[in-house]
Amino acid sequence: MNKPDIVALKWVIGLIKGQADAAESALVEFGDDPKQKQALLRCMWSVHQITSTFKALGLSKAEMLTLEMERSLNFLYKGKIVGERRKLAMGGLMQALKIIPAYLEHTEAVRVDTGRGLEHFVNDLRRWSAEKPRSGAFFFYIEIPLRVGITQDVSTAGVEEIQSRANVMLALYLEMAKQALRGVKIVESMKTVARVARKMQELFAGTEAERYWFAMIGLCEGIAAGLIKPDDCIAQIFKSGAFSIKYARENGDKLDQSIDYSSYLMQMLYYIASCKSMPVHITRIRETFGIDKNTISEASRGLVHS
Repeated sequence: MNKPDIVALKWVIGLIKGQADAAESALVEFGDDPKQKQALLRCMWSVHQITSTFKALGLSKAEMLTLEMERSLNFLYKGKIVGERRKLAMGGLMQALKIIPAYLEHTEAVRVDTGRGLEHFVNDLRRWSAEKPRSGAFFFYIEIPLRVGITQDVSTAGVEEIQSRANVMLALYLEMAKQALRGVKIVESMKTVARVARKMQELFAGTEAERYWFAMIGLCEGIAAGLIKPDDCIAQIFKSGAFSIKYARENGDKLDQSIDYSSYLMQMLYYIASCKSMPVHITRIRETFGIDKNTISEASRGLVHS
């Protein structure tokens, strides 16, 4: 999971709250008189400062919120949001500003950029800007023990075997994943991707990639059964798999450090936790990671600002 710089956060949390207060005051001023474009520019500047700070701290999920705020503010400035939608967008921006202090306190307490409580605010802003909502997978987080889903006291397959297998599987994986995302021969495509995932799981036993591929088998099973609908987030997950296989083809048993396996694992677990029925692989994955019928609702609870 993405590790935020908690030490740095402690130093700048007051400054971030100050910028949020300044943005709120400027937004109120603009709301009172929509001709006050300078007030809106001040609001945009303060929110941009918060976005830049979140990026520097590694708070990628918090950054998703402020980027949506910047988009909405830009649309308001350019007059692209008018009438009733303008009022709704203003309300969404005000609510988003209010949640920032609560989210900072939450992050400081749990030491993880969980995304908890942000989905509602992000998607409200996207709705008033006529954008598609983001998947709840981006904001899902549960505690997972460090070695759960990773086989103990084993090593990966040999370098040459991994390179050879990955070389054979890459093109097949890419074609079948793309086919499923386009809605073509979904069952057949997902069965093939699941077989590739199973082989990669075996090749990388004992590493973080093992449980990533383990979860992907369940994701494929859910899509094939019609329990999970492919979306932009799933497309990114499959893309990460392609990069992982390509890296294995070139580097053998080394893991690509640019791939955040924990983050993609969490996203896949969201879809698996969302399934209304539980076929074989999904059941195994849920049991392994301690997922039950209450997991989604518990992970989606809102935040309370102290």
